[in-house]
Amino acid sequence: MGIREKMNENPGLTTGATVAVVLLAIAFIVYQITGFGGQSYAGGGGKAWFSDDDGKTVFADDAIKRAPFDHDGKQAVKAYCFTNDSGKTHWIGYLERYTPDAKAKLDREDKIPPEKRDSSVMETVGAIGIEVKRPGDPNWVTQKDTLKWSKIISPTPPSGTKAQPIEIFSP
Repeated sequence: MGIREKMNENPGLTTGATVAVVLLAIAFIVYQITGFGGQSYAGGGGKAWFSDDDGKTVFADDAIKRAPFDHDGKQAVKAYCFTNDSGKTHWIGYLERYTPDAKAKLDREDKIPPEKRDSSVMETVGAIGIEVKRPGDPNWVTQKDTLKWSKIISPTPPSGTKAQPIEIFSP
């Protein structure tokens, strides 16, 4: 008996599995769009990677910090680190920060009780309030420039290597 026959015999299970997959996909999309991978708006915890020297080095700090922030007199931004050899080597694929306007909006929202916060602020920040760039690039790019944004957030392994890059999420 094939998968299709099993699915036809168990419509409730098929519907439940479909709903679960759709919900997981939506959650993943929201996570990716908003850039809240550990750098959360309403709290969080744990550690994340940051850089204060345009991606030459990284340091670990509280994941709830919003980049950019002051780190030893320099501006620190979130760093997305990748490996393709089980962590023996790593590189910074791209850097991320909030625009000044987005960061100010989030800071204002933090002063409001969670149940009274405006969800449209989060949607706006997720859509246009985050900038990315590769280390060494002079310009930051927002999601408005979809093509450039997509290229930047797609990890590129060091030349001469072929294995698929995997993100190193936390220190």
